[in-house]
Amino acid sequence: MTILIEAISIVVRLDALDRLGVDGRDAFTNLVPNQTYYEDEKIGRVGFMEEHDALDFINKLSSIGLSQSDDSGAFMDFAILLQGQEEIKPCPWIERFEIEWENNLLDVAAFVDSRGKVWLEDDPGSFFAPVDWSPDRGIVYHVNDDALRYQKTLSTPDGGILDQYLSPTGEVTFVGRSPRWFDLPILCLIRMPVRLSLCTCALGAASAHLMQMDFVSRIYFGLFGTFLGLGMCAEFAERNKMAPRWTTRIPSFIRKPSS
Repeated sequence: MTILIEAISIVVRLDALDRLGVDGRDAFTNLVPNQTYYEDEKIGRVGFMEEHDALDFINKLSSIGLSQSDDSGAFMDFAILLQGQEEIKPCPWIERFEIEWENNLLDVAAFVDSRGKVWLEDDPGSFFAPVDWSPDRGIVYHVNDDALRYQKTLSTPDGGILDQYLSPTGEVTFVGRSPRWFDLPILCLIRMPVRLSLCTCALGAASAHLMQMDFVSRIYFGLFGTFLGLGMCAEFAERNKMAPRWTTRIPSFIRKPSS
């Protein structure tokens, strides 16, 4: 039994679900928020591309009685595995290794029982993955997303969100996630510096006009609104990595420093 590890993988022991009682499997299934779940006979996996969504799912697992860590600090009922990285905590019931499949190196995991036996398939090159998985559609998890340049955000038919990025080599990468507050039609302006600056510039000029200021003051208020918009977008870019990269290089006097 070997499962594919991609992106941020939450790997759950199936016997831990059985310990929850007759409804344990159903309670877990109802929590799975996407179509990334697959399992072998011992462990199941749910995948995420964004840390925020993974942490939300982990909190839900705790709410149904699953424990992340035991008294020694090791993973207990479920583990958090990052593609291409070592475990962030000890996990005695997981064995990680790489296999070569169609000229690709894949990150996989297998269950280890209390006797130390690693539960592998008879065919060492076989593994469990999504039904429609292929190497061309496999996920490449970018730990350092500073190298990626945000392009645009797309909605999926099932209500999810896809952020489109461009790598330094020109490769287009899609990162899936759940909708957030800044995806609303009006609030999404905050990650588009030109549109946001035009809005805040017009707001500043209109405020000066309502206060019956002279022409020069209206220009100053408009410029203030422009810099305010750039500063807001720079803050968003620094925290969410979604606005165009150049906004993160706006001089610090335009935006307040991050805490």
